[in-house]
Amino acid sequence: MEPETEPKKERIPTIWTVDDELWAKIEPLIPPPKPAKGPGGRPPVADRIVLNGILYVLRSGCPWKHVPKEFGSGIPLSATVRSANKHDKTQVVNVLDALMLTGPECDQHICLDNGYDYPDVHQELASRSYQVHIPFRGLDTS
Repeated sequence: MEPETEPKKERIPTIWTVDDELWAKIEPLIPPPKPAKGPGGRPPVADRIVLNGILYVLRSGCPWKHVPKEFGSGIPLSATVRSANKHDKTQVVNVLDALMLTGPECDQHICLDNGYDYPDVHQELASRSYQVHIPFRGLDTS
């Protein structure tokens, strides 16, 4: 009698770079670059290259200052990604429009942090039939 073996689990491929299909969904969410204020400074790095660098850091655990040059200069994310300092609530409509969610015929819930606790955000989410869960501003959720 042979020992019973567990069936092999299907492995999900590791994402190291953004493929064309994923990039087509992400690119419209990235705001256009601001015009240069003058000469000097670092040359811009293409958004897709920056995103691949972010994935590299997330997958490898590499510190930002050790990111290979092919992903840009290794400077912090907030200085590289133009929308990193944009207020979260300004991107709600763009993100919701880019999401393609399908699910069971039941209430759709969305949980957000208190950076989204504004009447216009609540109104937009309600118009899309979301049950909104946002802690009130001023409530410490840590």
